[in-house]
Amino acid sequence: VSAENLSSVRSEIEATAETYGQEFDKLAEKANSLSKTYAISMSEANDIIAKGLAEGGQYNEEFLDSIGEYDEFFAKAGYSAQGFIDLINTGYDLGIYSDKLPDALKEADLALKEQTKTTRDALVNAFGASFTNDILQKVRTGEMTTKEALEAISKKADETGLSQQQQAQLTADLFKGAGEDAGGAQKIFDAVNQSQQKGLK
Repeated sequence: VSAENLSSVRSEIEATAETYGQEFDKLAEKANSLSKTYAISMSEANDIIAKGLAEGGQYNEEFLDSIGEYDEFFAKAGYSAQGFIDLINTGYDLGIYSDKLPDALKEADLALKEQTKTTRDALVNAFGASFTNDILQKVRTGEMTTKEALEAISKKADETGLSQQQQAQLTADLFKGAGEDAGGAQKIFDAVNQSQQKGLK
């Protein structure tokens, strides 16, 4: 932050800290992290965090910790700064506490990129071979980000109506142990769908 902007950014972050009962230093550190990861100004990062706090983040003790811990991963997975914050809040709204949702999405990112037989089998079992091949091919070539792949899979899960067995297999082989902790594949798909709707408003 340039010297002339420093005092105005400082007062913006102080205002956010005061409004939502947060510690100034911690908030400044997270705004800095978000600003670096997404190449946005500190002021814009503070605005996005303030909006996230207003939309429920202030009640989630893990909200600010998630920003410092997961912003780089979400940026690489194709999420915008706002999309990342929306997803953290949606997970909290759905009762997926702590960092269980980001962890489950991190596992899915690895699974979609590594494309092991168990991941492929779980997707084929739930959605059929042509849908699965299309998604995995696009992820492999970089035509589709993890975010886009998860949104397509979540939408398809919504349309298909998965059996308990299909949900259990997706939880185990796409989201791994973190998926169990987050409440299972269906709950994660709900979070992805709902946060996407937030982004469209």
